Amino acid sequence: MHNSYSISRNTFVRHGDGEVSRSIFKQQVTDVSIEVNSYCNRTCIYCPNSLYTNRLDQNIRIDDSIYDRVVGDLAEISYDGLLNFSIFNEPLSDRHILERVRQARKEIPDAKLHIFSNGDFLTPHYLAELQQSGLNALTLSMHLDKNNIYGQSGIIAAHLAIGKFARKMDFSNDCVKCLVESENMVKWQVNLSNGMDILAHSWIKNSDGFAGLNTRGGVVAEVVPYRKEPRKEMCLNPVWTFSINYKGDMTPCCHIRTDIPDNNRYVLGNINDYDSIFSLYASSAAISWRRAMASLEEKKGPCRTCDQDLVPHETAVVVAGMLTSLRR
Repeated sequence: MHNSYSISRNTFVRHGDGEVSRSIFKQQVTDVSIEVNSYCNRTCIYCPNSLYTNRLDQNIRIDDSIYDRVVGDLAEISYDGLLNFSIFNEPLSDRHILERVRQARKEIPDAKLHIFSNGDFLTPHYLAELQQSGLNALTLSMHLDKNNIYGQSGIIAAHLAIGKFARKMDFSNDCVKCLVESENMVKWQVNLSNGMDILAHSWIKNSDGFAGLNTRGGVVAEVVPYRKEPRKEMCLNPVWTFSINYKGDMTPCCHIRTDIPDNNRYVLGNINDYDSIFSLYASSAAISWRRAMASLEEKKGPCRTCDQDLVPHETAVVVAGMLTSLRR
């Protein structure tokens, strides 16, 4: 949970000073996502990849110069937050991820390196290589067959899926522990001696759809329950997070896929047009987006239907006061 007192007024103000921009980023950003490649082998119905299948066609790696820039800039500030290697891609589909993880671990040793994966490409040997490369954490989505995702049958299918995966990975029976079993999801923790944090989950569909999931900027609103009235609640996701897709574009948040029709207008800038990730984070476009999301006004575009990342009342009061003072 982020502490409201750590929110800086400067996050919502344009600065031309590089040192100030670097300081703001270091203070505010605790979650960085780099989409290291474009390919995903699945088209899950609760993901935009199910509607825009160009992710299946080819694998485009993020350019080395972009990756080097992001990691190098993070090294400058001794970044110690979360670094994710995925947004809408399957990072384990390309074994080059091992080199990406090694580089990040070498340059930003205090960061928590994390991967979201569907687990399809994972093997016991691959997992060991990831751990040796410096990966700290892995979150696995156990996607279920579309005919076995409903209600109690979905819960049963979820347990069968994690059991099958555990056998593939040679996990012992006692190392997989169920943490949550509800009408919406089943979640497990995998406890291994290598010290890596591993979580796995399956999403269950009920009469309302896939409750608890995000509409991904409204793209999958037909299968995910969403608010019928536009969101007015504050969102500070653009303050805490920094997301770069495989093209080097800064996206407003990891829920918005900006390489599909109509959504490219939400790109906040490309890293190639800035001298650092700090100046991109402090750009006019990024600041305008943060101020709009931090307001209590009606949200537009991809954020209209989103009901995630709601801000605690005490934090909202602090930020609302900041924005009021900026308008004076």
